[in-house]
Amino acid sequence: MDNAASSSNRGLFYVRWAGATAILGAVLLILATVIFVLTHGTQSEAQHGTLFSLRSAQYAKVFQPIIWLSFLLGVLGINALQRGCARRLGQAGFMLSAMGYGLAAFSWILQTWIVDPDQYFRSVFVQVGFSLWLLAILVQRVGMTLFGFAILRVKALPAWNGLPLLIGLLLLPAGLLQLFVFDQSDGSFVWSWIYISFCVPYSICWVLLGYRIWTQKPEAEYRVAGFVDRL
Repeated sequence: MDNAASSSNRGLFYVRWAGATAILGAVLLILATVIFVLTHGTQSEAQHGTLFSLRSAQYAKVFQPIIWLSFLLGVLGINALQRGCARRLGQAGFMLSAMGYGLAAFSWILQTWIVDPDQYFRSVFVQVGFSLWLLAILVQRVGMTLFGFAILRVKALPAWNGLPLLIGLLLLPAGLLQLFVFDQSDGSFVWSWIYISFCVPYSICWVLLGYRIWTQKPEAEYRVAGFVDRL
């Protein structure tokens, strides 16, 4: 009995903090986007601006890996809550989602930690990292869509079942629309707000989902305990 209670409490601790990190990632994503607009601008040619004497690449070096690793932990939290409900489709989506978020964090490390992308944008590390970033977005989209569909089908997250699917559906269009802004923007204030607005719905979904993970209901404890026992 004591071992079961200990495992359950430990599971709740891990899962709730996974929800908190997902919320952190969502907030940082909006903040990082605002900083990018202020320092880089919304045109393909960087304006090489600074904020508190730091350039956009220096902020990205810190923020971007944290953002995507935070979402990775959020995915782990979702999987702990639904474990055993979404079955094969859900597990396939979960593995692809986890791979996509992990790959996104790794891609930003390649792009920003080895060389300065502002000076060596054509370097192999930056180019490979950027290619991996595009691949990560696609893998996340497929993974979260499958994962979200499976969760919605079995109603594994009561009252919040649609959020993982919505996250999967929002990511790729948001990225494509931001690339469209790069192509069309004249660098004006209006284009800056349009660029920032594209990441807001995605971030809001992660805030809500992180809150759901943080405030999970006690009846999910048996699934959480089983998940942690397998770690």
